[in-house]
Amino acid sequence: TPGLRGVILDLRGNGGGRDDVLDKVAGLFSPRRQLLIRLTGKKVIEESTRGAGANAYRGSLAVLVGPQTASAAEILAFYLGESGRAYTVGERSAGAVTGGVDYDLPGGGQLTVAEYDIRTANGTRLEGNGFTPKYRVASTRTPTDAALAKAVALIRGARVAQP
Repeated sequence: TPGLRGVILDLRGNGGGRDDVLDKVAGLFSPRRQLLIRLTGKKVIEESTRGAGANAYRGSLAVLVGPQTASAAEILAFYLGESGRAYTVGERSAGAVTGGVDYDLPGGGQLTVAEYDIRTANGTRLEGNGFTPKYRVASTRTPTDAALAKAVALIRGARVAQP
C-alpha cells in the first residue's frame, strides 16, 4: 500500500487461538514456507507458515506483547522477533503454550486435555517461560501507552525489514 510506513500487531490481549490461523498470519510476513513449531506427544507434528510468496508484507513491522499474550499469539511474536522480521515490544508473555486435544463427553460436553509439548523451530519451549520482547516497556493502554509509542518510534526509524 503506497504511503504505509509500517504495521504494528498488538497482541497484548490476545489469548491465542487455532494453529491453522497462526500458520496463515505468520505466513503473511514471509514469502516462503518456514517451520514454525513442533508438537510432540503421541506423535510428532510439524507446523509451517503458509508463506505469501510475492504478496508477503516486507515493510517495517512491530509486535506488542504482554502478560495476557498467550498460546498461538506467543508463538507468532516469538517467530517474528527471532527471525529478525519484527521489532518486539512490551512485557513478557503468559507462557501458556501447550497442544490440546478435544474429547467429547457424555451429555454434549467437551474436555480439552494438553497432550502435546510445543517447541519453536529452534527448540525453544515457551510453556512456563513466555516470550520476552527485545524492547521491554510496561504496557499501560492509556493515551500515553509507552509500549505503543516505542513501537511507533521503531517503525518510524526503521528501514524495510528483509525476511
